[in-house]
Amino acid sequence: MANEIVEINFIEEQDLSQTFTSDVINTSYTIASISFQGLATGSPVGIIEAEISIRDGQWTKLEGCKDIAEDLSETNEFFFVLPDIGDYGSKLRLRWIAGEGSLGTINVAYRILPR
Repeated sequence: MANEIVEINFIEEQDLSQTFTSDVINTSYTIASISFQGLATGSPVGIIEAEISIRDGQWTKLEGCKDIAEDLSETNEFFFVLPDIGDYGSKLRLRWIAGEGSLGTINVAYRILPR
């Protein structure tokens, strides 16, 4: 059985005044789950969401019973747990959509549990 993968500094001190996308995480193998935990400072205005892809260049917002997204103007932290994500797509990333007047930075870690 493979060991878990933990990346504490997946996103580090990223400026929240502009929209951005994270680096891509390849999920082309079966995993039990991937979790993201983030903490923003300052006065963030916007949405952090998960996106998934199979085809190069075609990204889709990940949805379950509801969107896998958090409005950081309401809370400065988030925690997403995505079970069996390697069963659905081969690439995963986070996207920040900055709102007007957004200020601050964000740090995000992830943990992959192999199956």
